[in-house]
Amino acid sequence: MKKFLAVILILAVPLHTASALNVGVAPLITELGDIQPGTQISGSFYVVADGSSGFVADLITMPAPVDFYFPERNRQGYVFEPLTSSEEDVSEWITFLDNSVTIPKDKYFVPEINYWVNKKIDFVLTVPEDAESGYHAGQVLPQPRVTATGTGGVGVGIITLVKTTFVFNVPGEATRDAEIVGFDYRRIDERYEEIMVLVKNTGSVTESVKLLGVEIDEGSTITQLQGVGYKNIRPNQIIEFKTRYDVSDKESGSYKTTARISWITGEKEKDGIIEVLDYREPAAITGKVAAPPPGTEFPLWVVPMLIIFSAIVLYWWHNGKY
Repeated sequence: MKKFLAVILILAVPLHTASALNVGVAPLITELGDIQPGTQISGSFYVVADGSSGFVADLITMPAPVDFYFPERNRQGYVFEPLTSSEEDVSEWITFLDNSVTIPKDKYFVPEINYWVNKKIDFVLTVPEDAESGYHAGQVLPQPRVTATGTGGVGVGIITLVKTTFVFNVPGEATRDAEIVGFDYRRIDERYEEIMVLVKNTGSVTESVKLLGVEIDEGSTITQLQGVGYKNIRPNQIIEFKTRYDVSDKESGSYKTTARISWITGEKEKDGIIEVLDYREPAAITGKVAAPPPGTEFPLWVVPMLIIFSAIVLYWWHNGKY
């Protein structure tokens, strides 16, 4: 099933020269419906370009960005449920007859979308047998080939490029969840201690998780540590988020810690304990080879004894053989 939503082509940008190029797509969203694991489905979209000549474009597939999964995103005209979505990478699931296509200069009219387009792009989406359940999303970007003189060697400057997004659902139960499973720490220099927050994906689908922040209770004050951006985590995988704690003026000992995480569709926090460790200067490296302890030197008298012993063995072996 497809729903043609809109043609995103920013042709309102004034073309001051004949060498300017805008490349858009239609539709912006291609909805492919429910797809069972181990099956294929075909789809298509259109490239809409405004330039002084045709050009060659590479079709580049990529995962949908993190903000596509935000629940507050406007999804008018298509179905996509973030609460039961998987963020596994589907960019390799989509294939084309040829990843490089020639986009002609001339347009033709497509009644289904009521728009003039330059090129139809057909693709095949293959969902593997081990695909996670839930809603999935990926994107395709028609990227013009840029040479030293412009695009396709004809001196074209690119103003706008727009991706098309394809969405589909793999039927089955899909849950998104995560939890903080532990804390770790280590002194890295005279000023800083590194705080590690261990996060596990306890859901059934791949999801993006970020460390919102860490609070250190110092008794009279609360110190806020910087968070860490989104990381993609597979089900049951544990990822380490690292942040730094300035302990240059802190007493060594135990401190209560609270960390908060978000996986786009939910948040959690957990308390723990970290230790501020004493700093130890690293041992100096002089570049000199240390002398062996007294009494451990190699006994030089052994060398002539080995030579004499080897000569006797060779003499016996020679006489015995002949």
